[in-house]
Amino acid sequence: MPPTARPSPEKDVLREEARDAHLERLAGEQPRVLPGHAPRRSQVVLVEPALSQLPKLTATETHRLDRAIVAISVNPELGAPVPDTLLRDHVDDIDGVRVVHYVTPFDRS
Repeated sequence: MPPTARPSPEKDVLREEARDAHLERLAGEQPRVLPGHAPRRSQVVLVEPALSQLPKLTATETHRLDRAIVAISVNPELGAPVPDTLLRDHVDDIDGVRVVHYVTPFDRS
């Protein structure tokens, strides 16, 4: 029986490294942080229309969406401003994800 063609683990690693580099470019320059500490991220809250779409997503689609949300949490200014609104339209062509979001101040009191 001939062996089946399987993707090379090296190609998977290279794709992940390329993806990570892409996220870093999207997020812009990261703030300097102390060793052992992660950069500060924004809090992300999903509104009702987004929540109603989540059960319809496959595991792969959810993973891709998670990556886009992480990029936005690191740099909330991602995406093009939508004229005459507070909305921003972020399109990630590599993962095939589009997220329309807006940024508000967060009061911790």
